[in-house]
Amino acid sequence: MKPEKQRILYRISKWLVRYSWFLVFGGLISMVAAIWIAPELIPFSFSHFFRFGSLIGILKTAWPLFVWGVGLSILKFLYRKWRKQNNLFIVLPGGPLVMIFQGFLENLWAGIMEELSFRWSIFYFEILLYQVLNYICLSLFNFGFFEWFFLNITGPIADFFTLGYMHSILFGYGWVVGAAILNSNALFRNGHIYQGFFGFVNSWFLGMFLFYVMFQHGLFAAMFVHFTYNFLIWLVLVVYIQLQDRSLLPLVRF
Repeated sequence: MKPEKQRILYRISKWLVRYSWFLVFGGLISMVAAIWIAPELIPFSFSHFFRFGSLIGILKTAWPLFVWGVGLSILKFLYRKWRKQNNLFIVLPGGPLVMIFQGFLENLWAGIMEELSFRWSIFYFEILLYQVLNYICLSLFNFGFFEWFFLNITGPIADFFTLGYMHSILFGYGWVVGAAILNSNALFRNGHIYQGFFGFVNSWFLGMFLFYVMFQHGLFAAMFVHFTYNFLIWLVLVVYIQLQDRSLLPLVRF
């Protein structure tokens, strides 16, 4: 991807992330109100996912993702070297320890905040939103369009591409939970548009995997997996820089 195009897509993704923050705050307000006024609207309590399962169990679940991230990054940098590409445009002076420390802090922040946002607050907000929208459709047209659309189109497609591993999550808690997962994950994916088509698609699968981790092991486990995935890729990046040009850092955000 050309640097100028990547800059434009990066600006777009940052705008989408800022838009997502409105959903985060709106989600928190509406979630608290719904749980207090009509708790039956959300099938989960406020702190339902606030847990961290067995570390061994989490690692058994997440190791393929870690291998995928590290392996793909190594292949990408080898390809960059083979093509003699040097479209790096972010300067970060400092040695490897500085880069590792900065990467640790940035990826820790991203892992915590993005999971709180997309896997919790926005997810809960989408559960409420879809029920309101579907109720409006039922009232006006006597047809629950959003329920039909998920059960017949987006739900089966997502179930197919996740190889059935998400089936019980997408369909086991009612259609509105599955629809909320897909829309929240779409916002997460859109925030990575600057990574190009492959990164755009990869982010969708990553988001679905993190939803799977959250339902199996808890929200804090999803934060841990998200951070570890990002940080492992960052370490590969640091090694690549030490072997190439120590003064430049490629635009790599997750």
